[in-house]
Amino acid sequence: MTLRNVSSRLRRRGSSRRRFFYRVFAAAAQLGIIALPANAMAEEMRASAESAATIAATLTAFLDTILPRDALSGSASDLGVPAAIVTAAKGDELYSRLVDVGCQWLDRAAEGSFSASSPQAQLTIVAWMAESPWDEVPRRFYELLRQSALELYYSRPESWAGLEITRPPQPVGYPDHWK
Repeated sequence: MTLRNVSSRLRRRGSSRRRFFYRVFAAAAQLGIIALPANAMAEEMRASAESAATIAATLTAFLDTILPRDALSGSASDLGVPAAIVTAAKGDELYSRLVDVGCQWLDRAAEGSFSASSPQAQLTIVAWMAESPWDEVPRRFYELLRQSALELYYSRPESWAGLEITRPPQPVGYPDHWK
């Protein structure tokens, strides 16, 4: 056995010990056996709540830009679309990450807060997203959230005002167009 093999084995053994002690410490902290500093936990919880509120405001402004209120129907937020997307994102790690990163991108593009930007600035940013390259976050965010928002929005009867439908087209099918 060479010196290199022995050294490599010791490093791996040390790494597994660190992981073991980390797991023990994390479990003890979760069970309340080890108390973490209250100020640090409170600060982390406050930062997390502020981040969630910022993301919710940005997401709502984005979806209301795509699906605004008009004379016949409400906006995306009026029909609960942002809340439904947040709920769906909680169950899917990748979708949740896309929502978080996309909202952060919107805030950076608005040079502050997308939700506090003027409607014209919001329209300009969303239009740019729609034309950006598919392999980048802005376009993926735009396309995937737009699709989800449209499905959620038009699944609600409140959004049908002004349309020539009074019920979902399935399972009966679409009404005859010549009548």
